Amino acid sequence: MCIKKPLFFCAMLMTLGLFLAVFSGTGAAASKNIIMTDNQWDSQTIHTYIAKFVIENGFDGYEVEVSPGAFTLNWQGVLRGDIDLDLESWTMHTHTYEDDLARGDIIPLGELLSGATEGIYVPRYMIEGDPERGIEPTAPGLKSVADLVNYAHVFKDPENPSKARLYGCVPGWDIDPIMYKKYLHYGLDKAG
Repeated sequence: MCIKKPLFFCAMLMTLGLFLAVFSGTGAAASKNIIMTDNQWDSQTIHTYIAKFVIENGFDGYEVEVSPGAFTLNWQGVLRGDIDLDLESWTMHTHTYEDDLARGDIIPLGELLSGATEGIYVPRYMIEGDPERGIEPTAPGLKSVADLVNYAHVFKDPENPSKARLYGCVPGWDIDPIMYKKYLHYGLDKAG
């Protein structure tokens, strides 16, 4: 049955089964109440609520409570033992991950998705246009991050139209200083 499902559903079901097997006999499983994170990004939200449905409907008597909030606060909840399961964390940007793992504060149960990438993205129609919808390209020569300096007018900051606005990650995430260094490296601070 799992073979016919998309790969990430198989991975999620196996992770949930492993989680319930590993934690049977602990306080969370014994009380049949599991607290899961929802760090408010779309992929994790859908994984969390699918897992909630599977646990509550596929395992007798289990209830799932979801902890919505910022990743850094939920991560601390996992470390303290207030939260039982985090289905999707970008551990390469969690500066305490290796130490948390070494101390035994977390147990990785596997990779939910592989091949996920980070980057700066724009809709295809900005570069190519979309004749069917009557959209002309607004950044036809945009091929790399460095080209963004030529299109500052396309990304006007609504609060200060003389400048451009680039949206990155949520402030406080470990990727934030990396993105800022890239912003400076490509001279985007001089655009506009």
